[in-house]
Amino acid sequence: RFHEELATPLEVLHKFLTFFAAFDWDRMAVSIHGAVPLEQLDVVQSRPPEEGLLLTPDFLWRMLDKYGNDAIMRHVQHGPGGATRRPMVPKFINVVDPLLPSNNLGRSVSQGNAKRIRKALRLGAERLSRLRDSNTCDDMPAVRVLEQFFGNTLRNRRVVPLPSAPCTP
Repeated sequence: RFHEELATPLEVLHKFLTFFAAFDWDRMAVSIHGAVPLEQLDVVQSRPPEEGLLLTPDFLWRMLDKYGNDAIMRHVQHGPGGATRRPMVPKFINVVDPLLPSNNLGRSVSQGNAKRIRKALRLGAERLSRLRDSNTCDDMPAVRVLEQFFGNTLRNRRVVPLPSAPCTP
């Protein structure tokens, strides 16, 4: 939905943070098709495709066929009549699994952690907005903006070589 207006990874991050900072987590769930009211979780798969989507229905079917298992494919192809469908159980953060719509990817997020996640999204959106606005005035070069935003991550990262990863210069 936003792919036509975004040009850089930083714009994508900013849109992600601002969108989910304002998201109504108490009444909505996130799905690959967009926001879904919690009371309509059983019709996530049957939503009509919107125009101009980055992920076409054909692409989604190919990915489901490639990465989904046979039980999921039978359930999706035959619908509720061909299989017993469990409704997705709402929790504090609700994310619909694109491969199994009855699976809530946010099911293990506690109420306290949900509050922390929401606060982090708001804080990240506010900070990145402030940094972007200050950068438009040329107060600070773009590299400093990134260093300031990602400062904690850069300071606290541990560089540990993974045995399975190739060495990079």
